[in-house]
Amino acid sequence: MTGYFKKPLAVVTMVYNESTMLPIWLKHYTRQVGYGNCYVIDHGSTDGSTHKIEAQILRLPRFPIDENTRAGSTDKFCSALLFAYERVLFTDVDEIVVADPGRAANLIDYAKAHSKDLPSIVNVFGVDVLHDRRREGVVDWDRPITLQRKLIRPFSALCKPTFISEQAQWHAGFHFSDKAPSAFIADLFLFHLAFCDSQFLMHRQASRNIFAKSKLIYDHHAIPPEQLLAHVQAYVESLPRTNVRLAPANPQFERVKTEFTDHINEKKLVQLQEIWEIPRQFRGLF
Repeated sequence: MTGYFKKPLAVVTMVYNESTMLPIWLKHYTRQVGYGNCYVIDHGSTDGSTHKIEAQILRLPRFPIDENTRAGSTDKFCSALLFAYERVLFTDVDEIVVADPGRAANLIDYAKAHSKDLPSIVNVFGVDVLHDRRREGVVDWDRPITLQRKLIRPFSALCKPTFISEQAQWHAGFHFSDKAPSAFIADLFLFHLAFCDSQFLMHRQASRNIFAKSKLIYDHHAIPPEQLLAHVQAYVESLPRTNVRLAPANPQFERVKTEFTDHINEKKLVQLQEIWEIPRQFRGLF
């Protein structure tokens, strides 16, 4: 069609009753790409969290779902958006993806500048944002989280192949793709917020336990809240802390990226046995 141009980037998530995390997600991604390019798949929310929000909404009735079904159906929806967009980014609602501020002011500028030079399926580099309860208080969700939390832990499960320009054929949890081997780039980062506040972790895990017992959600969602919190706090307090920066050409960062690439291509998951700090350039971004 003459005169037809695709938009640079759409961002997609899927939610159910995420009254805390969905506003964080929307605040970040509408600033990054504009609300018209943010797509929220609402899987039957009943808490009012998806009413009157500035995003494109696809409302689904509540029905039994497992992670394989969720990944497959979302994969098809994101692929359909590629008719109108050069790239699509899928994230869970507790995942904040940013470009290195030294490379681009936001994700849409990053996509405009770099998308055509990238592999069709790109893995972001993912980390858990952690709560050091001995030194940090309860999160104030109205303030940037990166001004209230310092600690992160790289985890290959979060290095997801979800920045795409063709159908990815995702596995459960979006951790792997059947379409291509892992292809990292040095300047897209995912910050996972599920563990950034102990109080929030306990409340959310209790809700997820209910669905796990109903066989709607599996695996770590079935762990009792107290047990999950104790596990997270144990490694926050025990793992060594190193001064590694999320930066290309940093030898320690490149070492971990290479290690994660090998594990992802073998479809294995590995957590780094050390804790890093959020670099200064990301503080205040979300």
